[in-house]
Amino acid sequence: MFMCIIFSSCQTSGSKGIPFRVAERYFVNNDVKALPSPKICSQEEFDKLFGCAPVMGKNGMPTPIDFSKEYVIAVSKPETYISTFLSPISLKRDKDKNIVFTYKVKSGTKQTYSIVPFLMIIVNKEEQGNLLLKEL
Repeated sequence: MFMCIIFSSCQTSGSKGIPFRVAERYFVNNDVKALPSPKICSQEEFDKLFGCAPVMGKNGMPTPIDFSKEYVIAVSKPETYISTFLSPISLKRDKDKNIVFTYKVKSGTKQTYSIVPFLMIIVNKEEQGNLLLKEL
Protein backbone atom coordinates (compact mmCIF):
# COMPACT_ATOMS: atom_id res chain seq x y z
CA MET A 1 0.00 0.00 0.00
CA PHE A 2 1.32 3.44 -0.91
CA MET A 3 0.64 6.56 1.09
CA CYS A 4 -0.11 10.00 -0.31
CA ILE A 5 2.26 12.79 0.59
CA ILE A 6 0.99 16.32 0.20
CA PHE A 7 3.48 18.76 -1.32
CA SER A 8 2.72 22.43 -0.95
CA SER A 9 4.46 25.66 -0.09
CA CYS A 10 4.23 27.34 3.28
CA GLN A 11 1.07 29.35 3.61
CA THR A 12 -0.86 31.52 5.94
CA SER A 13 -4.60 31.55 6.11
CA GLY A 14 -5.08 35.23 5.30
CA SER A 15 -5.01 38.57 7.07
CA LYS A 16 -7.75 37.68 9.57
CA GLY A 17 -6.73 34.04 9.82
CA ILE A 18 -4.39 32.05 12.01
CA PRO A 19 -0.95 31.52 10.43
CA PHE A 20 0.07 27.95 9.58
CA ARG A 21 2.60 25.98 7.56
CA VAL A 22 1.87 22.91 5.46
CA ALA A 23 3.87 19.89 6.62
CA GLU A 24 5.57 18.16 3.71
CA ARG A 25 7.31 14.82 3.21
CA TYR A 26 5.29 12.71 5.66
CA PHE A 27 2.99 9.72 5.22
CA VAL A 28 0.31 8.00 7.28
CA ASN A 29 1.68 4.78 8.82
CA ASN A 30 0.34 1.55 7.30
CA ASP A 31 -1.24 0.38 10.56
CA VAL A 32 -3.30 3.59 10.99
CA LYS A 33 -6.83 3.07 9.69
CA ALA A 34 -8.14 6.44 10.87
CA LEU A 35 -6.67 9.38 12.76
CA PRO A 36 -7.96 9.34 16.36
CA SER A 37 -8.00 13.15 16.50
CA PRO A 38 -7.12 15.87 14.00
CA LYS A 39 -5.04 17.72 16.62
CA ILE A 40 -1.65 16.18 17.48
CA CYS A 41 0.30 17.87 20.25
CA SER A 42 3.29 15.62 20.98
CA GLN A 43 6.14 13.96 19.12
CA GLU A 44 5.23 10.61 20.68
CA GLU A 45 1.63 10.82 19.45
CA PHE A 46 2.85 12.03 16.03
CA ASP A 47 5.32 9.15 15.61
CA LYS A 48 2.56 6.58 16.19
CA LEU A 49 0.59 8.02 13.26
CA PHE A 50 3.11 9.30 10.70
CA GLY A 51 6.43 8.46 9.13
CA CYS A 52 9.00 10.61 7.34
CA ALA A 53 9.42 10.48 3.56
CA PRO A 54 12.60 12.41 2.68
CA VAL A 55 13.74 12.61 -0.92
CA MET A 56 17.02 13.59 -2.54
CA GLY A 57 17.70 17.16 -3.54
CA LYS A 58 16.87 20.62 -2.33
CA ASN A 59 13.95 20.77 0.12
CA GLY A 60 13.93 16.97 0.35
CA MET A 61 13.67 16.72 4.12
CA PRO A 62 10.35 16.63 6.02
CA THR A 63 9.13 19.97 7.34
CA PRO A 64 10.51 20.36 10.88
CA ILE A 65 7.96 20.42 13.69
CA ASP A 66 8.87 21.69 17.18
CA PHE A 67 6.20 20.21 19.45
CA SER A 68 7.38 22.41 22.33
CA LYS A 69 6.09 25.43 20.35
CA GLU A 70 3.77 23.95 17.70
CA TYR A 71 1.05 21.39 17.16
CA VAL A 72 -0.28 19.66 14.06
CA ILE A 73 -3.74 19.55 12.54
CA ALA A 74 -4.13 16.56 10.23
CA VAL A 75 -7.02 15.28 8.15
CA SER A 76 -7.09 12.08 6.14
CA LYS A 77 -9.43 10.17 3.88
CA PRO A 78 -9.87 6.40 3.55
CA GLU A 79 -7.50 4.42 1.37
CA THR A 80 -8.41 4.74 -2.31
CA TYR A 81 -7.26 3.96 -5.82
CA ILE A 82 -8.48 7.39 -7.00
CA SER A 83 -5.91 10.20 -7.07
CA THR A 84 -7.07 12.52 -4.30
CA PHE A 85 -5.57 15.78 -3.11
CA LEU A 86 -6.39 17.72 0.03
CA SER A 87 -5.45 21.39 0.11
CA PRO A 88 -5.78 24.01 2.87
CA ILE A 89 -8.19 26.90 2.37
CA SER A 90 -8.15 28.74 5.71
CA LEU A 91 -7.55 28.53 9.43
CA LYS A 92 -9.50 31.09 11.45
CA ARG A 93 -11.62 31.65 14.49
CA ASP A 94 -15.39 31.73 14.32
CA LYS A 95 -17.66 33.99 16.38
CA ASP A 96 -17.52 31.47 19.26
CA LYS A 97 -13.68 31.52 19.28
CA ASN A 98 -13.47 27.99 17.82
CA ILE A 99 -10.57 27.32 15.46
CA VAL A 100 -12.00 26.34 12.07
CA PHE A 101 -9.76 24.56 9.56
CA THR A 102 -11.26 24.64 6.07
CA TYR A 103 -9.81 22.40 3.39
CA LYS A 104 -10.70 21.24 -0.09
CA VAL A 105 -10.73 17.72 -1.48
CA LYS A 106 -10.13 17.17 -5.17
CA SER A 107 -10.46 13.75 -6.78
CA GLY A 108 -8.82 12.75 -10.03
CA THR A 109 -8.44 9.56 -12.01
CA LYS A 110 -8.17 5.91 -11.09
CA GLN A 111 -4.65 4.69 -10.29
CA THR A 112 -3.07 1.23 -10.23
CA TYR A 113 -2.01 1.67 -6.60
CA SER A 114 -3.75 2.77 -3.43
CA ILE A 115 -3.10 5.91 -1.40
CA VAL A 116 -4.23 7.36 1.89
CA PRO A 117 -4.87 11.03 1.08
CA PHE A 118 -4.07 13.39 3.92
CA LEU A 119 -3.17 16.96 4.74
CA MET A 120 -1.15 18.19 7.69
CA ILE A 121 -0.61 21.76 8.85
CA ILE A 122 1.58 23.15 11.64
CA VAL A 123 0.18 25.76 14.03
CA ASN A 124 1.73 27.81 16.84
CA LYS A 125 0.72 26.45 20.29
CA GLU A 126 -0.39 29.95 21.29
CA GLU A 127 -3.44 29.38 19.08
CA GLN A 128 -5.67 27.25 21.28
CA GLY A 129 -9.38 26.48 21.16
CA ASN A 130 -11.94 23.93 20.14
CA LEU A 131 -11.04 22.65 16.66
CA LEU A 132 -13.65 22.31 13.93
CA LEU A 133 -12.99 20.83 10.47
CA LYS A 134 -14.81 22.10 7.39
CA GLU A 135 -14.48 20.21 4.11
CA LEU A 136 -15.33 21.97 0.86
